[in-house]
Amino acid sequence: MLANQGSTEDLRAAQWVFSVDVRLTDTIRDARTAVYGLTASELGREDPFYYQSFLKPVTKVTQAEYPFLSLGVFATHSGGRVLVSGHSIVKEINDALRDAGSYYELIYRAPAADGPNEYHEVSLRVNQPGATVQALSGYYADPQNVEPEPKPKKDRR
Repeated sequence: MLANQGSTEDLRAAQWVFSVDVRLTDTIRDARTAVYGLTASELGREDPFYYQSFLKPVTKVTQAEYPFLSLGVFATHSGGRVLVSGHSIVKEINDALRDAGSYYELIYRAPAADGPNEYHEVSLRVNQPGATVQALSGYYADPQNVEPEPKPKKDRR
């Protein structure tokens, strides 16, 4: 997907990219999933960090380009990571497994949107020196799709 960098997309293509971006972002959020991408940097064909040029959220159709749909962008926005492998992927896989072994889940009621597919940024900070926070960076909201208040989980003792 990154091969089309710099090309000018027509409005129909931009609408398709924006629509896919909204649907995938919502699907990843609804699944409460962090996406991880593994890139073998030693292949030398592409810059494994090129996706970082497209980390700004797409808030309107006219901003949408194909590189915004790259795995690295979705990994970063979902709270996951892009793991760049040199000679062995074992370390990167172990890092991802370590991330999956410890997490907190925060649930909040999202405000209603003023218009369709309105982007809302999420910011999470902790008061723990040296802590690494990996969290969803934002979501798209619609005025008619306000989520009901989450039900508390029952204590199963």
